[in-house]
Amino acid sequence: MPRLRIEDAIHDAFVELTTLGEQYLSDFATRLSPGLRRGAVQPLLRLHRTGPERISELALELGLDPTTVTRHLDELESRGLVARHSDPTDRRATLVHLTAKATAQLDAAEAGRRTRLAGMLADWPEADREAFARLLSRFVHRPQLAREIAVGAGERAGAEGCRD
Repeated sequence: MPRLRIEDAIHDAFVELTTLGEQYLSDFATRLSPGLRRGAVQPLLRLHRTGPERISELALELGLDPTTVTRHLDELESRGLVARHSDPTDRRATLVHLTAKATAQLDAAEAGRRTRLAGMLADWPEADREAFARLLSRFVHRPQLAREIAVGAGERAGAEGCRD
């Protein structure tokens, strides 16, 4: 059996992690509010981390179209998880914030997530846990990462089109 190149091993782990992440978000959405769609969870998690934001800022940070974010927010608002108010610094703009209900649910979920992750990594030496967190964060928080992924996807699509 040929030895995997490091890029292939990282890719395989990335694909598996993406699949697990999608399943996690789907399950999390259902626990928050039965029938809630996975995509609607992203604005909730962002608002929990950052506090109130304008819809345009939220869309930009999530890499989504403002109309998509508005659709998610409509659903979240109908479920009592977010509320919208005029921005006190610019009454033409709208700020979105979590409701007390959503904050309580997300705080509890965060505590549970930390406990689960600590359990999953309990048999790792502390230095390995720290290195993993540092390297994974370094990989993910590169400003150009989304563009690099999109360019790579475009190159693959172009290469697949050439095979016809």
